[in-house]
Amino acid sequence: MRIILKKENGITLASLAIIIIILLIIASIGFSSSKNLIKNSNLESLKTNMLLIQAKAKEYVEEVVHEMGIKPEDLTQEQKEEIYQKIYIDKAQMKKSSEIEEEIKSKIISIVGDDLTNCYYLDKNTLENMGLNNIEVTQDNFFFVIFDEQDISVEVYNSKGYEGVYSLTQIQEL
Repeated sequence: MRIILKKENGITLASLAIIIIILLIIASIGFSSSKNLIKNSNLESLKTNMLLIQAKAKEYVEEVVHEMGIKPEDLTQEQKEEIYQKIYIDKAQMKKSSEIEEEIKSKIISIVGDDLTNCYYLDKNTLENMGLNNIEVTQDNFFFVIFDEQDISVEVYNSKGYEGVYSLTQIQEL
């Protein structure tokens, strides 16, 4: 009588462990790279929104300078306030820092300090009025701008920011 031994074709426990380890390494690499892609995508989205707001807000600051007709320092504060009211508040429907809720105001102060001269809060209605309908704002994640008529510049800020950076200028340096 002859006994025939058949060779089993299968995976040993050691080879199965090696395959699982390799798959785990590949999954962790994929997870970390997708996490970085999402983080970069969020940064680019924030930057794009801030650039759109800056472009639109610059139109308003240029209109203010045009209305002034002379150097801002040659106007009285009352004349400046009248022009600001006409363009920033009446036309653009921006909210001056004195008109916003205390919670939002305190968040702005924590970002830029106590000087809220020419600081305007942009709520959803303001952004829609500016033609920026697709920018989402919430109580915790909102935008505000600080105008400088002398330099004809606008600095855009986001309340949430990105890794402790809140202004467009700083975010562009990242």
